[in-house]
Amino acid sequence: EAMKLWSLAQQRFEAMVGKDEAARLRAALDDIAALDFDIPPAAPSK
Repeated sequence: EAMKLWSLAQQRFEAMVGKDEAARLRAALDDIAALDFDIPPAAPSK
């Protein structure tokens, strides 16, 4: 059921912004997700 809803959401998004723009946004998000942010661990709480 979740996959059907996700697919519908993606179709509606593409209808609103266009397939090419949606593909560019997904590619940009993939690039960002692939970055190694090397975030230090959080400081211990006091």
